[in-house]
Amino acid sequence: MNDTRISSVGEFDPFQFAAAFRGHDQVTGAYHDFIRIGPDQLGVLIADASSHGVPAAFVSVVAKMCCSAYCQSLDSPAAIFGTMNDHLSDVIQAEHFITMFAGTLDRSRMELVYSRAGHPLPLLYRADTRTVSPLDAAGIMLGVTEQPGYVDQRTELRRGDKLLLYTDGVVECRNPLDELFGVARLEAFLIREGHQSHDAVLELLEQELASFRGHRPFDDDVTVIIVSVA
Repeated sequence: MNDTRISSVGEFDPFQFAAAFRGHDQVTGAYHDFIRIGPDQLGVLIADASSHGVPAAFVSVVAKMCCSAYCQSLDSPAAIFGTMNDHLSDVIQAEHFITMFAGTLDRSRMELVYSRAGHPLPLLYRADTRTVSPLDAAGIMLGVTEQPGYVDQRTELRRGDKLLLYTDGVVECRNPLDELFGVARLEAFLIREGHQSHDAVLELLEQELASFRGHRPFDDDVTVIIVSVA
């Protein structure tokens, strides 16, 4: 997965970032974004369109343009999804959809406000207990219904915590025995390595996935973002 490392968003103490991307095709349906909302708020978004190739890339580009045009001033992830859903429902065809997770990092309150639109559940590593829990939030993928019912959730962030955002290409990669990597392995990895730096966690995860896959390539686009509280 180390063919493309994504540069960090820059200084936003006490948060630090590491990310990487690997496309399955020459064009991709996955994307991520960092949105500076104010002096103490930073939005983080990860998205993944269904299918591969040109159809997925089209959905992804339309969603990114919609976010840039209508959502840059919104500090509520649920409001972002609601606005995007209104604009995408007439554009996205029934057989295609896009999943997203959006969070607002607030360094004045030291909390994450987040919402989910059908995306794989992010994992939160707690440094004080060395435990991992998924950040659950109800919400259907974008563009498939007029009443999606997105809601904001909140969680406190503490020193040493890490947030792992990923697309489903991570947990759906397969080894030579055709076994899925799965969420349980990802959680076990983060419990074991979450105490490391954000850069080290990303590098070790790349090694973990490479060792698991062996000679098999990824079957989908893969994006990973690590958010760490310094």
